[in-house]
Amino acid sequence: MPLIARWPGQIPAGATGGEIVAGFDLFAPFADVGGAVVPRDRVIDGRSLLPLLKGEAGARSPHTAFFGVAGKQIQSAREGPWKIVLPAGKEKDVQLCNLDDDPGEKSDLAPSKPEIVDRLKGIVGKGRQNFQSDKALD
Repeated sequence: MPLIARWPGQIPAGATGGEIVAGFDLFAPFADVGGAVVPRDRVIDGRSLLPLLKGEAGARSPHTAFFGVAGKQIQSAREGPWKIVLPAGKEKDVQLCNLDDDPGEKSDLAPSKPEIVDRLKGIVGKGRQNFQSDKALD
């Protein structure tokens, strides 16, 4: 989903970017700009997007991966253009796609990209451990 932001004097007019962020990432920069302190006594999923919004050189997404949750389990993850789907209890049914090349997720690349599957399975495994123990998912 695209994000359109306007803040004269802060966000460069006409700037575009391709970093992946989420709606929950808006809380932290709004708190920063308003002078509020982001709570530290609980998990806050969002991260500050101010460097991205302001167009700072080298600004990157504050997340290493995004997770898709169904029920109480992480069942997918996205890292850069790659998305892996690991249906709960059906680890052999893993699917991998490159969203830059295939935004409709029609082609399963898992058989031809085992190194990417293994890396993303590790990210999902770590995310599942953190998610189940109520720690931040990164």
